[in-house]
Amino acid sequence: MIKKGLLLAVTFLYSLSMAAQEGNLLRHADSLLNARYHRINYDTNYISRPSHKWTLKLRPQVSLFAVNTETIGEGSEEGAMKLNLRSDPKAKLSLSAGYSGMTLSFSIKPEKLRGAKELDYELRFDVYTRKFGFETELSQIKTLEGTFLFDYTGSDTSVHIFRDLPEGIVTQTNLFLSGYYVFNHRRFSYPAAFTQSYIQKRSSGSLIAGTYLGISQLIVGDSTQNAELFKVTNSFVSLGVGYGYNFVLPHKWLLHISVLPYFIVYSKAKSRFVGQEEDWKTEFPQCLVVARVAAIRSWERWFAGVTTHYMYTHVGSNSVIEINNNRWHMMAIAGFRL
Repeated sequence: MIKKGLLLAVTFLYSLSMAAQEGNLLRHADSLLNARYHRINYDTNYISRPSHKWTLKLRPQVSLFAVNTETIGEGSEEGAMKLNLRSDPKAKLSLSAGYSGMTLSFSIKPEKLRGAKELDYELRFDVYTRKFGFETELSQIKTLEGTFLFDYTGSDTSVHIFRDLPEGIVTQTNLFLSGYYVFNHRRFSYPAAFTQSYIQKRSSGSLIAGTYLGISQLIVGDSTQNAELFKVTNSFVSLGVGYGYNFVLPHKWLLHISVLPYFIVYSKAKSRFVGQEEDWKTEFPQCLVVARVAAIRSWERWFAGVTTHYMYTHVGSNSVIEINNNRWHMMAIAGFRL
């Protein structure tokens, strides 16, 4: 009995010791977060931190994707092909909780609640700071639908094919990596508009430099033969410089507008149509444009608003293929600080 009592006592004391150590670790981590959160390396006349550590947000989102592809021109030996595709608007509801500038989010799609089969997938990881930031997106879209047109006129034959492409015949896979650097980061804050982890007190703007890496693959199937009809894979690296501005308006309104154009400096691509492959490179100048708009209204501990992220890409070779992509991300925000 004495040995069992000693064993229980040692176990209890060890548990208390471990709990104390975990408590110390948590307090140490909290002190590091607070030191980082309250570190002042900006102009306090223009930027400040919220006075409350916790931020809770509800964010309904809608996204839309469209792609237009055109190969070669009329009268060429291979013929001319055109694709015009668009996805259905996709809705998503996100809940997030932030503490001292660190945020954890959880998202759910309405179709999951209805038990519907999910065709599109998207994984995002974004970091916004005053000085720099990056965005990562991996997505696969199968809800694209639209039209396919192929025209060929040879010496002996003439072929004209027009098809409506239903949902599920086309698959678009994307990997995007982008980063930005804000030159006037002491007075201009990206996070004030998009994460609400800072407060923009006075209007200010800044030059913004960015880099963008894109890898995408578009596959069009033949619904009658259940086989690949057309496939194009391309990757590119682009560099850009743009400008952003935060307007601080009466009644605690914040309006953000930024445009960042890029020029593609490197590309590599391959297309395959009915089994015939062809390599091609982007012809300079080819471009990519990212535009952002946000409107946020604050009062006491509450804030609400909308943000919009638009991306347009134009890549290709005038003698082989042209690809235009349009992407929209729109989000409503309702939040509370405590």
